[in-house]
Amino acid sequence: MPPTPEQPHLNGAFYGPPIQPKTKSYYRPGRGGGGGPSCNPLTCCCSCICSCIFNLICQILITVGIFLAVVGVIFWFIFRPNVPKFHVADATLTRFTLSPTNNTLYYNLAVNMTFRNPNRRLGIYYDNIEANAIYHGQRFSSAEVQGFYLGHKKENNVSVAFKGEQLVVLGSGDKSKRFGEG
Repeated sequence: MPPTPEQPHLNGAFYGPPIQPKTKSYYRPGRGGGGGPSCNPLTCCCSCICSCIFNLICQILITVGIFLAVVGVIFWFIFRPNVPKFHVADATLTRFTLSPTNNTLYYNLAVNMTFRNPNRRLGIYYDNIEANAIYHGQRFSSAEVQGFYLGHKKENNVSVAFKGEQLVVLGSGDKSKRFGEG
């Protein structure tokens, strides 16, 4: 190889011969070897069929999912479910005394409640309603209310009476704090 003439812009060190770009292209055979396409007609057909079936199943699942979402949104717009309303309209406490000797609470409480269904197209059936009377976090009575059906845009008034006596567990000093005695 003949020596390379010194180039004026270099500092005099030898950098080797210039790199020539490759102009030669070649065919690289696939896994099957040989010079042509490496696809076996049987395996090529099987993989094509499996791929088509997989794509078809995915498209069907996506279509069904979109369809169900659209149907759900349509039903929601038709029915527009609202939360039922409930409030205590009136409460009358005629007796609420604690026995000084044995921590027995005597009570007579009447409560009137109103249930309201604000939905225009949905009715609500209340199977079982349990009302609890609680004082300072301690339940002293409960009552069962018979179930009922509340039609759309309807109201129902329910009365519950708590009457009786209950042993109340009090700690030291609780009697004066809770019942104003002492």
